Amino acid sequence: MKIKYVLLILFLCFISFFSVACSKNKISTLVTPSSFNSNLVEKGKNHKVIDLSKVDEAEYHYYIFNNNGDIMFEETYYRIPYFSYLGNDILQVQTGGGNVSQNQYFNTDKNLISPIYYNPSLVENGKIVYMTYEGSKFKLIVRDLFDKSKFYKEYEREFSHIATPYSILISAKFIDSNKLQVTYLAGKDYKKVTEIISLN
Repeated sequence: MKIKYVLLILFLCFISFFSVACSKNKISTLVTPSSFNSNLVEKGKNHKVIDLSKVDEAEYHYYIFNNNGDIMFEETYYRIPYFSYLGNDILQVQTGGGNVSQNQYFNTDKNLISPIYYNPSLVENGKIVYMTYEGSKFKLIVRDLFDKSKFYKEYEREFSHIATPYSILISAKFIDSNKLQVTYLAGKDYKKVTEIISLN
């Protein structure tokens, strides 16, 4: 009789020990840095991309960090974005596909986040230049990269009607901080026009 009790107690001890051991092992595999980093597909000074893809669905989660290492932005996208720098502290993140390029900018020193811009032609001197289509009109926009209230100008010309507004603007460059030289397509005959625009 005593042997049965001893065997029963030993059996219960073995079961409880085994379940605790399995539980600890399961928890540790979920939180190990190696398993987390196995999903890391790209890492830079101010960004990191994690692969969250499923069997039939591509999905990438990316983080943008400021210069202190704090997360200032995060997003999930179906492809890996392209990251590049404009100067030391302006990180450009490009997404989109086909003929549409979506660009967003992050000042990692001052924690500034820009709106999303579509197919910009020029980013320089803290300003961005791009074409847009609003109210049945094509417009050339020049504005502050991060804060519209600091600088924003719209310019209307006899721009050619093209399905993709960004194709109208052939080139743009700053001659100085107050003068922008642009070459664009004008009229029904798609004539190339070069003009220097005063931003004052």
